Amino acid sequence: MYGKIRRVAELSREEHIIRDKVIIRSVVEVLKEKAFEGMRLRELADLLIDYWNAVSDMHAAAFENPSPYTLLGPSGVFSLHKLFPSVYARCARSGVINEEGMREVLALLMMETTGYPDPDFRRPLTLDFWSRDHGPMIAISTNRNIINDLYRHLQTKIQLAEAG
Repeated sequence: MYGKIRRVAELSREEHIIRDKVIIRSVVEVLKEKAFEGMRLRELADLLIDYWNAVSDMHAAAFENPSPYTLLGPSGVFSLHKLFPSVYARCARSGVINEEGMREVLALLMMETTGYPDPDFRRPLTLDFWSRDHGPMIAISTNRNIINDLYRHLQTKIQLAEAG
């Protein structure tokens, strides 16, 4: 994400994909989590880097060309930051708290969950899910309540895939 975040008062450039205030507001939500109380900021930053590297590995095309996708827009960034504590907790339970462990947890989003009540979350959540052109409205919307719903669906999908 280096060079991709537009900072306050910085002129917009083609490589910018998101504003810093979106990143800051979404990371603040992570900092509020009790699981991270007392953790050094550098340690938490390293965990978030591992997390986003895992996301990048799974959706490399969105990082190479982000404009067709919402993954690196407000809906993706907010929902994935909200999901981070849950991914971290699963990694902690398995004893593998690193990029590989996070990739294994996030890979559960790529599984079919045929019994999921919402059809948008039954199929693997590939880049088609995050497509601005033909993804579901829940992945495109920037409404805070809808982003919270998106996060809850992502978390539930992981739980169902894990159990299944």
